Amino acid sequence: MRLLTALGMAGLVCAQVPAVQDYGYEVASIKKADPTARGSRLGPGPQGGMRTTNTSLMALIEFVYNVREYQVIEAPGWIKTEAFDVSFTPDKPDAMPAPGSKVGEVETYIARNRLRMKAVLRDRFGLVLREETRQLPVYGLVVAKGGHKLKTPDEAKTGPSMSTNPERGQMTGYGVNMGMFTRALAGYLQKPVVDETGFTVPF
Repeated sequence: MRLLTALGMAGLVCAQVPAVQDYGYEVASIKKADPTARGSRLGPGPQGGMRTTNTSLMALIEFVYNVREYQVIEAPGWIKTEAFDVSFTPDKPDAMPAPGSKVGEVETYIARNRLRMKAVLRDRFGLVLREETRQLPVYGLVVAKGGHKLKTPDEAKTGPSMSTNPERGQMTGYGVNMGMFTRALAGYLQKPVVDETGFTVPF
């Protein structure tokens, strides 16, 4: 058992430590998604912002606070079932990383847009969160006794990518570090996963 941070819904579930530099938005649009839409998408938006389609508020919370559904507690059921189309334009134009950019550049860009989307959820949804620590069992990602057989990526190819195939129980990553992989694995398992490999380079 380990101590893990959980987010609880208050009002609409963690007071976060303020970022060293805040990033806001100039224009935001939120609409109810087309009920006949299939699948959801979260990707680049105007002037380096973000645009989501057919996305639940739970999915947006997971993105903004870098948590998984099992860490969000006391939440009303509709945040998982009602879907929205959300887009925002940054207060200042922000350049997206070019294809093939290093993992660090991509993660820094994503971190800025997390702060912007956080402001959108606060202002437009009235989202208020509180943080607490609970004891939960976790999985540990470790290196097998025989060592790993992972390959380093070809720098000439495009940047980090992840895909899952639930039917085959398969996850595929390219140019991803262990932090990105464990987050994806935790989302797939809906259980906490801790990186204990010690790897610092992408594979």
